[in-house]
Amino acid sequence: MVGAACRRGVLFAAILGLMLAAAGRATAGDRYVLVSHAGASDPFWKVVFKGASAAARETGVDLSIRSPGKVNDYSRQIALLDNAVEEGVAAIATTITDADAFGPALRRARDAGIPVIAYNARPTDHAGRDDLPYAAYIGMNDYKAGRKLAREAWRRGDLKGRVAVLIQQAGHAGLEARHRGISEVLAEKAPDLAVDRVVVGSDARAAAGTIKAYLDDHAGVSAFLSLGPLSAHPAGRVLKRRDADIFFAAVDMTPLMIRMIRDGLLAFTLDQQPYMQGYLAVKLMRLTARYGMEPPDVNTEPSVVDSENVGRVAALARKRIR
Repeated sequence: MVGAACRRGVLFAAILGLMLAAAGRATAGDRYVLVSHAGASDPFWKVVFKGASAAARETGVDLSIRSPGKVNDYSRQIALLDNAVEEGVAAIATTITDADAFGPALRRARDAGIPVIAYNARPTDHAGRDDLPYAAYIGMNDYKAGRKLAREAWRRGDLKGRVAVLIQQAGHAGLEARHRGISEVLAEKAPDLAVDRVVVGSDARAAAGTIKAYLDDHAGVSAFLSLGPLSAHPAGRVLKRRDADIFFAAVDMTPLMIRMIRDGLLAFTLDQQPYMQGYLAVKLMRLTARYGMEPPDVNTEPSVVDSENVGRVAALARKRIR
C-alpha cells in the first residue's frame, strides 16, 4: 500500500510538472510592456525593474521595460505607451505622473482592449477611472506617505525656524502629493514654521549646488526632508561635508541611504517596497490580460527604516530587493 501510494504521488508530481511546463510555454508568447517616468540611472528604479524582471521570468512572459531618456519626459513616455498600443501587446503597466497628460493615452489603450496596470505613481485627486482608465494601482499613497514623514520627523527631530522639503521632479504627481502631505502636517504642528520648497532636479551635481546655495542663503534651517534618493543622495553629501547639525529624513531607500542611516547622518527613511511594485505589476498584467480578472489595488504602505532595524534590510538593499 505504501509503495502504491508513493508511486501515485510520484506520478501526480510528474503530471503537475508537465502541466506547469506547458502553461509556461503557452504564455511565453505573451508580450507585456512596463513603462516608467525614470530609468535605471535612478537607484530606486533599479529595484523596481529587478522585481518586474523576476516576475517575468517566473511567469514565462516576454517583458519589455521602457523609459524616456530624460526623467519625467511626459511626451516621450506617452509616445512609449502609444507605441505599445500600436504593437498590440497583451497588457501595459505604467506610472501615471500627470492626470491630464496621460488620460488620452490610457483611453486609447482601453479602446484597443489593452488593460493597463498603474504602479508606483498616480494622481490622488483625479476625476475617476473613466477619465483615467487603469485596472488597478500598485504602490503607496503618496499623500499619506508625506504626512507620515512629517509626523515622524516632528516626533524625532527638533524642527524649528526653517524646514527644507527637497523635491527632485517638480510637477510629478506622486512627489507633489508627498509635498502637500508634509506641508499640511507641519502647518498643523507649527503654524509659524517656515517650510521651504526646494526643487533640486535629478542631476546629482546640480542638486548639490542648489542645496549648498540654499544653505548659504537661509539661516536657521533645522531639517531637510527629502522626497526621494535623487535629492537625498546629494543632500547627504552636502550635510556630511558641512558637518551641519540639521535633522535629515527621506522617502525611499538605497544602499547609500542605508550607509547614511548607519553613519547617523540620516535619521530615517520610508521604504515603499519598490521591488513589490514592479513584481506585482507584471503578475497583475498577466492575470488581467490572460484571464480577464479584475485585480485589486495593492497598497505597498511605507515602513520606517532607522538605526534600530536597518541591519535587517541592509543585505536586501545591496541586492536591490529592498
